[in-house]
Amino acid sequence: MNPRVSKVIPLEGNRLELIFTNGETGIYDCSPLLSFGVFRELADVRYFRKAAVELGTVVWPNEQDICPDTLYLDSVKTMTKNWNDDLDLAESEVWIGGKVVREAPSAYGRKTGKQAVPMDAKKTALSSRVRAPGKKRNAQEKTG
Repeated sequence: MNPRVSKVIPLEGNRLELIFTNGETGIYDCSPLLSFGVFRELADVRYFRKAAVELGTVVWPNEQDICPDTLYLDSVKTMTKNWNDDLDLAESEVWIGGKVVREAPSAYGRKTGKQAVPMDAKKTALSSRVRAPGKKRNAQEKTG
């Protein structure tokens, strides 16, 4: 049996931040459901924000619900229960696919103001400053 939902936080873009009973956190995108019958009502942002947890899954007031196994298996995991003590969430953002999903608050409950950079961008910036081994220097490097 897959873990069940213990907490839900509605996000912009018809996404849900889910915390599961095993300690994992994931983002589930409800957008593909909005064109199907009973789920059309979720397109209303005010109604979508009424998401709640009941019996281990996400429900809305007019009896819409999503299978808890679907929520677990199809959500993009953002954090696991295997905690890394070196990670400082007070100064981070949650990233999925290179886009900010949710900025984490600072230790004082305010946004940190720091801009997180995806690892690929950091690697690219670093590699652009390092000359590849065996590559000849350009004229500017020779005189400098």
